[in-house]
Amino acid sequence: GGAALPQVIGREQLFEQNLSETDLRKKEIAKIAVTLVQDGMSVLLDSGTTTLEIAKILKVRCNLTIVTNDIKIATELTNSNLEVILLGGKVQIEDGVIVGSFAENMLENMFVDILFLSADAVDAVHGVTSASFEKASIKRAMLHISEAVYLIVDAHKFGKKAFSKIADFDSITGIITDSTISKEEEDIFQRKSTL
Repeated sequence: GGAALPQVIGREQLFEQNLSETDLRKKEIAKIAVTLVQDGMSVLLDSGTTTLEIAKILKVRCNLTIVTNDIKIATELTNSNLEVILLGGKVQIEDGVIVGSFAENMLENMFVDILFLSADAVDAVHGVTSASFEKASIKRAMLHISEAVYLIVDAHKFGKKAFSKIADFDSITGIITDSTISKEEEDIFQRKSTL
């Protein structure tokens, strides 16, 4: 096979636009992800529409601690039997995501069993990337406090790169994506993927 340059992702998609376009794929990923969550676990849900779908499924569970930097996820989990910890810090008004040094400092005092990490782009050469430097920074802090890290990304994010590096694949326990991933991309990421 020939080499192809990864498509560059320049800006983040708006939350509402992203949710409506790929809702079924995100639900498919969420259903797989929640099978990894056992009673008594501490779960870190990164910001994003796919992690929101995970939260919707976990909402009916109990005996879990959920940590998140996403106001929409924390709101979804109100009136549940879960312990919910919302990180504090600077709120990105456009999407309700909390970033910055305050949130990162809070993470330094925690340890979680499992992280569901979102990203804007995934590339075999450039690794896992984000369109936002601030989001990439908090995601890197999340990686450091997590026993297991599962990258949850729609198949259309493979073969692309964004502005800011989050991690290389050696920091990732596994990748969960949807069934529309191409055979070529699946082969490239097979050793880390849960499809």
